[in-house]
Amino acid sequence: MKNLKSNLAGQWYSDDIQELSEDLSGYMSNVNQDQLENVQAILLPHAGYQYSGQVAAYGINQIKGKTYKRVIVLGPTHRVQIPGFVSIPDVDSIETPLGVLNLDRKFIADIMEYPVVMSLDLVHEQEHSVQIELPMLQYALGDFLVVPIVVGQMDYGAIMDVAYVLANHIDNDTLIVVSSDFTHYGGAFSYLPFTNNIEKNLKKLDMGAFEYIKRKDTDGFLDYISETGATICGRYPIAILLEILTGSSEVHLLKYKTSGHITGDWSHCISYISAAFTGKWE
Repeated sequence: MKNLKSNLAGQWYSDDIQELSEDLSGYMSNVNQDQLENVQAILLPHAGYQYSGQVAAYGINQIKGKTYKRVIVLGPTHRVQIPGFVSIPDVDSIETPLGVLNLDRKFIADIMEYPVVMSLDLVHEQEHSVQIELPMLQYALGDFLVVPIVVGQMDYGAIMDVAYVLANHIDNDTLIVVSSDFTHYGGAFSYLPFTNNIEKNLKKLDMGAFEYIKRKDTDGFLDYISETGATICGRYPIAILLEILTGSSEVHLLKYKTSGHITGDWSHCISYISAAFTGKWE
């Protein structure tokens, strides 16, 4: 059995089981929101837990204690270029400090039949966007089968191809988790669209993007990013989800915050959003 051991522990979150569990419990204890019915997908940030863990907890709260047969996690590639493709690791399980998660090998075998889906180990060796969500999902759901998908750089045709593949294989025992941070602001990110009223302008920029997500408007969302240059790293996973969602699906903003609120440094900050999507897969 091939196992992928997450290399994020100790840097992105605690590598001590008790400390990690206490951290997650602490984040969850600060959430005071009722659970929504028929949660079919959630949007979570993917920074280190000290920065985005509390925001992510609002999304995790919506699924805590619920049962899903499989969880598909869609996260962007940050280091390896795979234009027009998505990649799934060729392993049977992924190990985090909270235990081993088995992959849904039957589901993966079915979608690997499509040319847009590949398996490239190099993509997964240093990619945090999918793996960072796993301990939180384990804390909330216990046992489930996972389908970890790293998404490459996509044009609209490739987005539609991936959406088609997933839409034809998911059912109402499936949860989709989209992993994305929002605006990366500052010189280090080569993104300085404004230098005054940064907190206010960042929120305006991020909420402008989220408005298209709320409308389930893939074209509008991608056009907005193109026009503003908004540095939303998970734009392609988000777009794939928007194409899969049904007409009756509803979008709920749960929490918005930036690293600037935590560090006080508005010259270099990243925005985080948690959202839930409710409805039934068709």
